[in-house]
Amino acid sequence: MKTLWTKKTVLVCTGCSKPMLPNLSTWDEEGCGWNCTTFGCGDFTGGEIEAEDLIALGVKPWIALRIEALSNAVLEMEG
Repeated sequence: MKTLWTKKTVLVCTGCSKPMLPNLSTWDEEGCGWNCTTFGCGDFTGGEIEAEDLIALGVKPWIALRIEALSNAVLEMEG
C-alpha cells in the first residue's frame, strides 16, 4: 500500500486521502505498518485493526472493541 505525508505529518491513504491508523502490533525498530480504516476504499485494511492497538493509542476499551468488531464484519461482508 502506498502512503504519503501531509503537511501536518499525518499519514494518509493514497486511495482515499483519509488519515490512517498505525498498526502497533507490527512495531519494530524501523517503525510500523499503517491501516486504512475507510470502508469502501480499495486500500481498506481495517481487518488488521486490533482493539489492543486502539487502546494503546488512547481509545476507550469499549469503543476499541466495537471498532474491531465492525471492521471484521465489513471484511466478512465484502468477502
